[in-house]
Amino acid sequence: MNEDVTDITQPGQHGRRRRRRQSRRRNWRGLLVALGLLAATPVVVVAVLLATLDPNRYRDDIARALSAASGRAVVIEGELGLAPGLAPALTMAGVRLGNAAWASQADMATIGHARAQVRLLPLLARRLEIVRFELSAVTLELERDADGRGNWTFGMSDDGAATGAMPQLVLEDVSLQDIAVTYRAAGAEPLRLALDRAEVHGGLGHPLRYAALAEVGDVPLHLGGRLPDLATLRAGAAVDFEFHASYDALRLAVEGEVADPAALAGIDAHFRLESTTLAQLATLFDRRLPDLQRPHVEGRVVAAEPARLRLEQLDIEIGQTSLEGQLELTLGKGRPRLAGRLDARQVDLEPFAGNAAPAPADAALLPPVPLDWPARVPFDLALAGDIGILRAAATRTLHDVRYEFVLAGPVFTLARLEAGVAGGTLAASGRLDADATPPRLVARLRLQGMSLTPLVSAAEARNVIGGNLELALDFDGAGATLSAAGAQARGHLQTRIDDLVIRNRGAEIASADLLLGLFEAVNPLARGADEIRVECAVANFPLQDGRLESATGLGIATRRLSILGGGRIDLARGALDLGVDIKPREGIGLNVAGLADFVRVGGTLRAPAVTTDAAGLATAGLKTGAAIASGGLTLVAEGLLDRAEGDVDVCGVAAGDVAPPGAGATARASHAAGRALDAAASTLGRAGQALGAGIGKLFGH
Repeated sequence: MNEDVTDITQPGQHGRRRRRRQSRRRNWRGLLVALGLLAATPVVVVAVLLATLDPNRYRDDIARALSAASGRAVVIEGELGLAPGLAPALTMAGVRLGNAAWASQADMATIGHARAQVRLLPLLARRLEIVRFELSAVTLELERDADGRGNWTFGMSDDGAATGAMPQLVLEDVSLQDIAVTYRAAGAEPLRLALDRAEVHGGLGHPLRYAALAEVGDVPLHLGGRLPDLATLRAGAAVDFEFHASYDALRLAVEGEVADPAALAGIDAHFRLESTTLAQLATLFDRRLPDLQRPHVEGRVVAAEPARLRLEQLDIEIGQTSLEGQLELTLGKGRPRLAGRLDARQVDLEPFAGNAAPAPADAALLPPVPLDWPARVPFDLALAGDIGILRAAATRTLHDVRYEFVLAGPVFTLARLEAGVAGGTLAASGRLDADATPPRLVARLRLQGMSLTPLVSAAEARNVIGGNLELALDFDGAGATLSAAGAQARGHLQTRIDDLVIRNRGAEIASADLLLGLFEAVNPLARGADEIRVECAVANFPLQDGRLESATGLGIATRRLSILGGGRIDLARGALDLGVDIKPREGIGLNVAGLADFVRVGGTLRAPAVTTDAAGLATAGLKTGAAIASGGLTLVAEGLLDRAEGDVDVCGVAAGDVAPPGAGATARASHAAGRALDAAASTLGRAGQALGAGIGKLFGH
């Protein structure tokens, strides 16, 4: 029988059942409403209390609660405000958070204004959910002691005991404005940062995203990135993070992990520092930079402890320069130290050289570069490595470079610099002690088997063929600048050129080398020849009191001419005072008695000049030149020169390997000395015509 029939045949029974069901529904609804009212009563009560509450009555209680939770003294000096609601907002002004007992500052933080909006219901489960937290006008003092403790570790008293249990914290949005942060590490200078504003967004179980804007000078600094949720941070577990920053055209991105966030230890992260072009960084370095595209530095940061960072898998690209290697940065009580190895396939310095104006003729040979610069560097440095190609200019390139240097406090030591250059080798070492008074520079330079080509300009290279260069320089000087050190330095300079051909009438070679510059000066008519063949050229001068001085330190042998001389070179001013004796080689049929056999060279190393006036005969150039040998000027002036002496090894004499010529003719020379000086004066007076008629003919094929 269906239900309709039953309802018709048994109307009384069906009605009773329906009324019972309706009654039960009304009872459940009433019970749920009652339970809801009961559950909401605390919230309603709290909401009513909040609406009528003056929070300033509980200011001290709030401060004590915050002190107990943080383990630090908290003082609220300003007014408190309260905006009621299910997520009421509490505002505070003039808050001071005490520091760790060992810290150097009394307060870790001062807060001009703070606002916290908190959900009420989670408080019943001892969970603090902050909807939004705002801080402004804040000073924050972060500090780490010699044992590595940071003053930002909370929840522990100064003796290490646990304080009152902190509630579970959920922080969703944070807004910071006008923040001044100072970081102090034991034995180091404080670091300071001014933060204009910052925002942090997150939530329960969600990573925190943050962004900030600061200013360094007038240039904005943008910061941003990602951190784990607060539960992970609070637990002190390993932290995965992202960080990025941009400052002007410079961009930095870091991504990795910190195994021990509280100690800032166990860091393993990849980083990349880049710019669109190097020229865009000109404002950072306060100088013009070349327009090299996409310069970047990237690698891996590894730190088992906060005081020691390793930069591994370094890859540096700037134009044609490519470096790789690893470095270690050590921080501690003393100076920071950066040490490691950097190798390079190629280093190209030419884009940074610019177009420097040529030095004036009267410019000092040694520039006034300050020698106290190591004392101004705020860190120690120790680097070594190999460079495949080191390019300074189109014609000036080193290859297979090996270097090692150390900057320790005010002392810079070049332990090794070795390289191949133009078919030869270069080796240098030195030490600059800026702690001495005045700073002292000791240097050693050796060049062997080097072609002359890298020392001449592109225009000159077309006219210079061959030329094997050797050079040895020892320098020991003290002074505030390089030029001042050179003014009183001691040491030795010896340089030699072999097998050189200078061709093309009128070739300019003065910029190539000391010897070639002097060669132009002592042979003013050499430009009239189509080709000059230099068999050897030697300059060998001891250095004493800032002067290179030798009686027989200059020797040049061409195919048809021997030149032997000496004199003085002043390093402080670059001034020359040289005298040279010119003799024809064997087989040259020329009456040399009518020539100016002795020539004095004055001027500077940058602009040597021949002096033919009789007033210059009493100078050091003449005196040292006349001391070359008794078979020199004195005999030439009498027309008594033995042509065989023209084939003496003048380069060997200048180098000190061969005795000066005419050593057996000293007596004869002394008898003729008086008349020689008079004859020399007359001869030099006719130097222009004599050199034009005689010496110019001696050069050629």
